[in-house]
Amino acid sequence: PPSIHLGDDPERTRRFVQAMHGRALGIGRAVVPMLDLGGARRLLDVGGGPGTYAVLMAQAHAGLHGTVLDLPAIVDVARELIAGAGMEARVSTRPGDYHTAPFEGPWDVLTFFGVLHQEPPEVIADLMRRAHAALKPGGRLYVLDLMTDDTHAHPAFAALFALNMALTMEHGWVFSEREMAGWLAAAGFGGIGGRPVPPPMPHVLMTARKS
Repeated sequence: PPSIHLGDDPERTRRFVQAMHGRALGIGRAVVPMLDLGGARRLLDVGGGPGTYAVLMAQAHAGLHGTVLDLPAIVDVARELIAGAGMEARVSTRPGDYHTAPFEGPWDVLTFFGVLHQEPPEVIADLMRRAHAALKPGGRLYVLDLMTDDTHAHPAFAALFALNMALTMEHGWVFSEREMAGWLAAAGFGGIGGRPVPPPMPHVLMTARKS
């Protein structure tokens, strides 16, 4: 069960978080240059796992301080990885389940990187509403994930990933860019757009702004 990687088994949890870190390094180095973080001071990475993305963003923007919100057993390992990068002064952790833990704020930036494909539509919609409420006016939101076209059959990698998620996760799937844009608009966001991460990464980066 997924819980063995989320705290029930400390050693498996450690290996899982370290594996996420290795994967996120490659993705993050492609994604961080795509982000507009100019002038941002406070960032919340929701479900930020090993803290890799928050570290890379803080390293790229000297004035930025990041907070990683994730389950207690996850952030225990994340703290070690953040310290190993020498970034503990600018990247902190907050233990909590993002389904129920308050986002607090206000934040300049919120990120959901590789998180939402494990959530059903109603949860994604609620998370976007909560994110909108937690951002400062003009604040930015970024969603990074695999996404399909409107048919849910293309691109092939995303469609195959969706099949794998459906077989292994209770709510696993891959949503379309149009569906993600709809949840963002319903939550009150403007300036909504999406663009692919440069190859070979198969991800899409969605952006939105609080008016």
